[in-house]
Amino acid sequence: MALNKYLVRTHALIQKYKDEAPFKQFQNLDGQLATFDNLVWFYIDPNNGKRTRILTGRHGTRGSGSAGSAPKYALPEPYGDLLKVFVIEAFNASVFASEIQARIGAARYLLTNMQGNLHTQTGSTIIECFGETRLDRMVVFLEFCERQGLMPRASDQVRRNIRDKRDRTGHSVEATRREKMANEEVIRAAGNIYAKTITSLKQGNAGQGCFRDALTTFIVLLCCASPNRAGAEVPLLVNQKLQSYSEDGRADVFYLDWPGSKGYQDNRTHILSALSGHVEKGINYFSKACQPGRIVASYYSRPDQTLGQLLKGFPIDPERKVRIDLNRKPHLFTLGYALGFYDVDTEVHVFIHDAEDQGAPYERSRPIKLATRKSCWKSKYIFELQIEDEISSNAMRLAKRPGIERLLGVNFSFSQAPRFDPNQNRLISIGQLEKVVRDLQREAFPSFPAGFSTGDLNSVKMDVALFCVLGHQFFKNGANRKRGGVPGQQGYYHILTPRSLSTMASWGLGKSGDIFLRHGFSSNYFLNLHQLRHYTNTIADKSGIPNEVLTAWSGRKSREQTYEYIHTSHAERSSRVAGVQKKATETTQPIRWVSSNEIAREFNLPASVTSTGLCTQNLVVIPCEYLNDFVSSCFMCPNACHVAGDGDAIDTLEKDCQFQHRRLEAVKNDNRLGASRAMQEWFVLHNFNTQVLAQLVQLMKDMPVGTVISFSEKARQFNLLDAKSKKLTQVLAKLTDSHKDLQNALARQEKATDEPRSNRDLKELMAKYSLAETE
Repeated sequence: MALNKYLVRTHALIQKYKDEAPFKQFQNLDGQLATFDNLVWFYIDPNNGKRTRILTGRHGTRGSGSAGSAPKYALPEPYGDLLKVFVIEAFNASVFASEIQARIGAARYLLTNMQGNLHTQTGSTIIECFGETRLDRMVVFLEFCERQGLMPRASDQVRRNIRDKRDRTGHSVEATRREKMANEEVIRAAGNIYAKTITSLKQGNAGQGCFRDALTTFIVLLCCASPNRAGAEVPLLVNQKLQSYSEDGRADVFYLDWPGSKGYQDNRTHILSALSGHVEKGINYFSKACQPGRIVASYYSRPDQTLGQLLKGFPIDPERKVRIDLNRKPHLFTLGYALGFYDVDTEVHVFIHDAEDQGAPYERSRPIKLATRKSCWKSKYIFELQIEDEISSNAMRLAKRPGIERLLGVNFSFSQAPRFDPNQNRLISIGQLEKVVRDLQREAFPSFPAGFSTGDLNSVKMDVALFCVLGHQFFKNGANRKRGGVPGQQGYYHILTPRSLSTMASWGLGKSGDIFLRHGFSSNYFLNLHQLRHYTNTIADKSGIPNEVLTAWSGRKSREQTYEYIHTSHAERSSRVAGVQKKATETTQPIRWVSSNEIAREFNLPASVTSTGLCTQNLVVIPCEYLNDFVSSCFMCPNACHVAGDGDAIDTLEKDCQFQHRRLEAVKNDNRLGASRAMQEWFVLHNFNTQVLAQLVQLMKDMPVGTVISFSEKARQFNLLDAKSKKLTQVLAKLTDSHKDLQNALARQEKATDEPRSNRDLKELMAKYSLAETE
């Protein structure tokens, strides 16, 4: 039987990656390095440690955690292993993790539902399999397989069938712009809900879902008080008070310490003075209401603190304070008692090991005694509980002795029962229960103690976050979840992620939510948080705030982009066109303009001015198609020239060079470098080009003003031309061996991996007993 060349290449590619395994950037469910035998992988971001869950089995698996890890979910060979190879390469792309997950999902869908082998698929069969959905993401997987020679070319036909959703007529432009603006009646309705709910909460007579609605509408208020990115920034606010500043007796300016996003740095952002009173009321309330959550987060992060250290500054009820020892290290439920999660005299049933029970076989006598003998149980106050005390492991609703439900404030489904019966004797100790709670929190919040919101770029430490919200606060009194959720999410000790707060707030305000209807407003009311960014920018513009100020206030780097958020009439905008465009003439011509004129005149060559120099390609006849991996897009182009003494160009290229050096350093420290050939090839090429850029900048500084500089990659030399004297000087580039630099980087990684790591937990334990680690 003849061998199939596509299958041979597939097996060879898989074997090559298996030989290079394990891959340091991927872990399995147990936190160990992932292997090709695992169906659930976790990608560990080398920059922030955030975990991204990846399924590599059949498409259609539902659930979280270990769902999808059973052998029955495996794809047929060799496509299960091929998908893992694609996962490794997909995470080398510079895109968001959510987009990579979507690409992997499209690949899983194809490999699950295709008829026959991958190499037998055509563009028509793939389109038939997918319909018109996900084709754009499917193309990425197809092109990967085609580059490796694993299948005939089919991506071109698939790409042609991707539906073009762009508006070709322009009829929907104005309608789209109107949809981006928030309705003022809806904003007023949200303000009414905020005023009502925040007052009820402060007075202590909160109704159903009051906390959730107050938090949701407070986010709306912050978006009206400052043109921010609600989803990416508001959930990451740190715990603080509204601050003010004034100069020379002028009116106070109010501001908050604000997290940046999309590359914009953290800053102090102004709050509209007209809304400052309402903002201050909300900030003060949530700062106080979320303090228990911050204390729980601090305990999760540093459980070796005493109760007094954890509760520092927190007002404790005097009746509780006399029953607890602030100098002892608490367990989770003693901490909850001090925070007021339970009534003062709340009790749970604790199992008693009497002499008659000792050594009795569980299978026969223990079940009967647990069910019938009251002498096996003793009521105990929560503040008296010890780590070794055992309670009933029944975590379901309406349990006969509801110890777990009483301690956690939530019940669990039957599928979670094995978690709460670790010894299979229908008992669980307080210490074991705390471990289960921690495990549930870790599964739902893998990046803890760092909390990420939408965008996954910035984070906040949860023990200092303004919105460190506990599940029982957000969901109590019948406040409905969006859908699904995680086990224990409504409990006393579950900390909600900033991303989930943003998502649930957006959902509650949107078309599928019911916040407006529940408070007596029209069912047609809905609000998109991003609409408020457009609304605030428009109102600020109409109020006469300069574009430069509005751009900085909105957290943007480009003032031209701000005009996309301003919804004024064409007549109003036309009067401002001159403010956007640069002046047609300048008082003095930049040096590169003078040099371009000299080249065109003396050498009869086309010379176009670029952002960093000159271009000698006739762009009228041959449009530019050159691409590179630098900020300065013309660098290393054979038609590019640079002019010595050009200050703006030197500044741009110098900053570009600094940025590229940081990129190279980041790749050197990236665990993926040793496993990814693509990253290694990129490093070699980019290291060479960055060295050339550094020498180019130095020549532009050192050579006489007006000298035209170009680089010959083939000869590896700089050509220096004096346009006036037509004298040409050649300077060889001084370059290190990029391949050797790569080997040095890989060697340092291997050395760092081989070196024994300091065991911080062991050191802390030894320090408690005044022991020193043996050198």
